[in-house]
Amino acid sequence: MPLISILVLINVPEQNRISCRAIADLIRYSCAVGDRLTLGILNIK
Repeated sequence: MPLISILVLINVPEQNRISCRAIADLIRYSCAVGDRLTLGILNIK
């Protein structure tokens, strides 16, 4: 899997690479928030 990511990074132009990184950070952030919300809901129940 990491190899595919490296190949993609090599083929993607600089502007797209930055936006891809931003999207990845956004997904990671939203996942972290979702995990916290899920834990909060489970704790309430």
